[in-house]
Amino acid sequence: MDIRDIREKFDCSKYEASFHAEKERYAEDIKISDIENVISNCEIIEDYPDDPRCPSCLILGYS
Repeated sequence: MDIRDIREKFDCSKYEASFHAEKERYAEDIKISDIENVISNCEIIEDYPDDPRCPSCLILGYS
């Protein structure tokens, strides 16, 4: 997974959040703008290309 691809999807609003992710975001009062800010200044620290749901990764970033 490439961080540039992730950023491009966010720039074009071509991403989806799972129900679980939205529930957690709401519970922790995390705004979409915070997530977008983190995506613009983050790094991939773990990559999971064989995740059974779909390729995924763990990113590290600060808002």
